[in-house]
Order: sequence, then structure tokens, then C-alpha cells
Amino acid sequence: MGQLLYATKLNLAGVNLDALPARKPQVEASLQKTDALLTEAIVETRRVSHELVPVLLKDFGFQKAIGEFCSRFQGTGIRIDCHCFPERLPLPLETALYRMAQELVNNIVRHSGATRGRLEIIRDKDIVYLEAQDNGKGIALEAQRGQKPGKGIGLSTIRDRAELLGGSVEIDSTPEKDTLVTICLPLRKGT
Repeated sequence: MGQLLYATKLNLAGVNLDALPARKPQVEASLQKTDALLTEAIVETRRVSHELVPVLLKDFGFQKAIGEFCSRFQGTGIRIDCHCFPERLPLPLETALYRMAQELVNNIVRHSGATRGRLEIIRDKDIVYLEAQDNGKGIALEAQRGQKPGKGIGLSTIRDRAELLGGSVEIDSTPEKDTLVTICLPLRKGT
């Protein structure tokens, strides 16, 4: 995507403004704005691609990375408690767990109306459990199943990711009450 955006930027730079003398000021302004937007898109694409596997996760593991992520919410009016086992897992599994945990915590902060949230990752023999709980307003049944079009794709993305890893997602929520999301992921032999 970054290469495509950069190629588009180069093509725009080659536009001959002399061919349109009557509309030159409007075309020039439009090209400047397009150039600025494309530059911003390129920078954002680079940033996102570098965050696909965060350096903290890669170098120090899930416990450190998720602890740092949760600490970002201090002083926001919502208390997020994060607990995780210290052992390292294969990087693809740690990355998947990190992305699911991020989505769950972001959902708590943005949508739940909660004052407290809890994120806990537990390893029990050959299964990793990721639990996210809040004291917020709950989730409607349709949203729990990912059936509310146009209202975000977070929970359905989490379900898809868990299923790809051979796991499952359970949501225990009642509208106007708290929510508990439990993700179970089996560990492959040797992990």
C-alpha cells in the first residue's frame, strides 16, 4: 500500500500545470492538498506496518507489552488492571493475544461506560485464557454475535482470530450490566 501511495504521489508531481492555464490556481491548490494527504497516508502506513509486531512485544514479550499498553489509560478516569503470566510464547501467538487484548481494552475504554476494567491472561497447561471484564453498560446480544452492521468489527475480528488459532470466544453480558469476555486458545505441543 505504501508503494502504491508513493507511486500516486510521483504521478501527481508530474502533472503539467501549463496545460491548464485558465484553471492553474485551482489545480495547483488541489495538487498541493493531494500531495499533503498522500504524504500523511504514507507516514501513517509506515507507522501501522511497524506496529504489526510491536518492538516491545518482540523484544520483551507479552507481559511487558500488555502492561505498557494498559498503563496508557492511567489518568483517563477508568482503571484498567492487567495481569499476565511471564513465560514467552511463540511470537505469532503472542502477537494474536496482544491484538485481541488491545481490542478488548479499547472496547472497554471507548464503548462500555465503565469505571473499572480487568484484563487477565492465564496459562493452564495447554490452554491460554484471555479474560476481559468491565463494570460498564453491557453488550447487546446482536453485537455479541457480531451481527450489528456498521457498528464496528472488533468482536467479530476477535472471534475470527481465535477460531484461526483453534480457540473460542465466550461473551457473558447483559445490557445495562457488566461484561466478561473469555478467549480460550489451545497451545500446540512444544509451546
